Amino acid sequence: MAKLTDKQRKQIIAERAEGASLRKLADKYNVSPTTIKRTLVADPETVKKVAQKKEENTQEVLAYMDSRKNQVCKIINLGLEQIPEKLSKLNAVQIATTLGIIIDKFTAGEIKSGNSGTVEDLSPLVDMLREKDNEK
Repeated sequence: MAKLTDKQRKQIIAERAEGASLRKLADKYNVSPTTIKRTLVADPETVKKVAQKKEENTQEVLAYMDSRKNQVCKIINLGLEQIPEKLSKLNAVQIATTLGIIIDKFTAGEIKSGNSGTVEDLSPLVDMLREKDNEK
């Protein structure tokens, strides 16, 4: 593997700040990803820029997910409408697992956004679980 010149180091820093992956940079400059990482960590300004870029990307992803929330809720509701039929074929443990997954996924975003009470919409499913458990 080749040794990096100062010019290459500056190019690596600039490209990483624009979002290039360590693997892509390593392949481009014919060095290991570890060498790229060491080059980046050696420059405190790069560490700061990369952290800022990650934060920006995270915020963009979260904003996109939030913009699609209504569509996702519609899909979840369609799935929930199908559950009663499918529940009749499951045992109590399978139903409990299914409900746990739904509640975990459904409430994860609700806790962060400060909404509450949304789990109440799943009460018919909880009632079905109780009935199924009492059949034992």
